[in-house]
Amino acid sequence: MRNVRERWKHLVETHFNYHESMPVMLLGLKRDLRTVENVHPQEALRIAAEMRCDRYAECSALTGELCAEVFEDIVKMAVETTKQFGGGKTDGPSCRVM
Repeated sequence: MRNVRERWKHLVETHFNYHESMPVMLLGLKRDLRTVENVHPQEALRIAAEMRCDRYAECSALTGELCAEVFEDIVKMAVETTKQFGGGKTDGPSCRVM
C-alpha cells in the first residue's frame, strides 16, 4: 500500500484525473500475499476513494485467482467509456474474427 500512496497516487492525480469521464481503476495484483503482509481490502478501498478511482479490484497474478473477473471488469469499463465517447475509432466492421 505504501507504493500506491507514494508513487501511483501522484501519477493518477497528475495524468489521469484531468477528464472526469475517463474511468480510473485501482488494481491490486498480490491478493495471495494478503495474509502474509496483513493487508485488508478496506484499506485498499479507502486509498482508491482518496485517489478518486471509479473502481477497485484485486487478483493474484501469481495464482490466477480472480484474474478472469478482473479482465471482465476492465473490458466492461472500456466498453462503457467507448459508448460515452461515440463508439470506437474505426468506420464499421473492418475487423473480422477467424
